[in-house]
Amino acid sequence: MPPVRIEDERHLRHRPRRLAVLLLALVVGSSLGWLRLHLGSSHPAPVDLRYTVEIADPEDAILRVRLRIEGAAGPRLHLGFSSNAVARNAPAAKFRVRNAEADGRPAPIEHETGEWIVRGAGRHETEIEYEVHLGAGHEASPYADVALSRLDGDGGRLLGSDVFLFPTSISSESIEVDYRLPPGWQLFHPFAVSATTVRPPSLRALYYSAGAVGRHRTLAREVDGVYVEIAVRGDYAFGDDDLMEMISRVARQQLEFFGQSPRRRYLFVVEPHPQDRDPRLLHYFGLHFDASMIVLLDPRTDRRRLQNEPASLCAHEFFHNWMGEQLATDELSMNWFIEGITTFYADRTRIAVRMLDRGRWAQELQERYRADWVEANVRNAVSVADAGRLVLQDPEITRMLYVGGRFVALALDQEIVRATGARSDLDDLVLGLVDRAVADPRFRLTRSALETAYRSLTGEELGPWLDRYVYGRAELPLPGYVVGR
Repeated sequence: MPPVRIEDERHLRHRPRRLAVLLLALVVGSSLGWLRLHLGSSHPAPVDLRYTVEIADPEDAILRVRLRIEGAAGPRLHLGFSSNAVARNAPAAKFRVRNAEADGRPAPIEHETGEWIVRGAGRHETEIEYEVHLGAGHEASPYADVALSRLDGDGGRLLGSDVFLFPTSISSESIEVDYRLPPGWQLFHPFAVSATTVRPPSLRALYYSAGAVGRHRTLAREVDGVYVEIAVRGDYAFGDDDLMEMISRVARQQLEFFGQSPRRRYLFVVEPHPQDRDPRLLHYFGLHFDASMIVLLDPRTDRRRLQNEPASLCAHEFFHNWMGEQLATDELSMNWFIEGITTFYADRTRIAVRMLDRGRWAQELQERYRADWVEANVRNAVSVADAGRLVLQDPEITRMLYVGGRFVALALDQEIVRATGARSDLDDLVLGLVDRAVADPRFRLTRSALETAYRSLTGEELGPWLDRYVYGRAELPLPGYVVGR
């Protein structure tokens, strides 16, 4: 194609470093839209939670978990289990309680919709044992084998939402998880304090985090004062050092852009993609969980190709530390913003670190516009906002969310530039919203909050634009280098 001239030659801005503020926000915009549990509220006497996780049978992916609750639990102890979008089809029987005791006496346990209830739990110490059969009931979800916890004879990855029962409507004073591993195995976790012990700062952090156990290779690097570790399993055409270098470049650029970091330590769990689709294509998948990211890479990916899809994937997941972690939303109707902005800035990150040139970027956008937007069968029936609510229910709708969300972000950037006479752009809107969330941990991104931030930035109303292009299905006002003009 002929050379494409893109007027906008901006890169990601670099902000002055600020003091890090640790926010315990729930992840909404990973590669999924997570449903929330009310984990910990206003119980007058905080309790200590002690979990023990034993890898009982790696081959059959069976874990034995013991939860000891020390402190005032009350006459009825409510225990929630995983309710995220991927695991919702797993039966409640995946958590099979084997024993419950209160003050040395057995206590009855009953299952109600969405939780277990221990009656007569007492006020001193309650101990519950149960087994987790990873993979049980996943057949109903096409994403489960890719997205959820996996375990075999050499190790695997464990998501907090798949392993732990969580006391609800109580507060926790301290949380500790002790792992009992097979010989030769190691534990990798962003909240690890020893070789086998994890101390997450909250129930939310435990629920929305992932770790690795097994015979992983590990590399770590300090990036602008932040500790970044990778735990790698499998054989690839690229080297571990090449992967670490790519992730470090991406992380450094985004840390400089935001000027602060929600956490001091991050973990990338890297494992081979199962390649259960077209064997002629390379396959990648990523998920973000608090301070941890799962990255599934095609083993055939060579060193040079790391700067393409794998770099985009890692940039996307790391950007969720701010867009989705610090700037969180309770509304699936705002998932289009979380995912669209994150996908757009993954592109911007690769451009800034010179893994992607702007001509190639324009070509990629034009290809996606033709293949996944103009010819999308669902676009006439589903808006971008609808796609955000329905993500993972249908592959075509999921694809539309990420492609359409990226185009909405690009169009919104142009709209801000127009409205301000090029004095401001999307960077200012994004950074302003994140700054608001840093200053007020209770702040949540809503449509009203977005419209207010836009009005403060531009002096104009955003509502009609959103109704037309995001919540409606009007043709987006995209630049000529995207639509082919």
